Amino acid sequence: YIDASFTVDDVNLGENLFFVLEVINRGTQGINQMSAIINILDIVNTKLHTLQTEKIALAKEQRHKSELVFNSSRLEGQGPYKAEVSIFFDGEAKVIEKQFKVGRLDVNILNHTETFEKDKINPFDIVIESIWNSKIDNIFAKVKISDSEFQTPSTSLDKWERKNLRGFW
Repeated sequence: YIDASFTVDDVNLGENLFFVLEVINRGTQGINQMSAIINILDIVNTKLHTLQTEKIALAKEQRHKSELVFNSSRLEGQGPYKAEVSIFFDGEAKVIEKQFKVGRLDVNILNHTETFEKDKINPFDIVIESIWNSKIDNIFAKVKISDSEFQTPSTSLDKWERKNLRGFW
């Protein structure tokens, strides 16, 4: 039998994804032939791309590490994805799945204040979410309601972070 680990990190659109597979032969005999196929799937499990490792033999207790590189610009853009690795060895198979995200320099508005009290200073909240795999500095909102406009204080967002911006109107 084998022990296997599989990793892939979140990236920004256009950056390389590094799919790292590490396998150790824990059986009592050597493995004559081992290989792996990595399928990259979108959020609805549609196969987008397939990567394949080389075929190798693996002695008892031997460890092997494979790293496959794929540029994220070849995917369908920003969003969540899944990598599914199938490891084939001497007539057996093992499957490992990992979720990963591809980001773009943008912020989603998830929610905002919709009702106000007349003749009163009202708080205006905007819930935002970063879809970038790095920190974004100096985020603020300019809000225009009828003929008036205000700006929220600026803030920073860490990668994939959600935060509330608050201004008053």
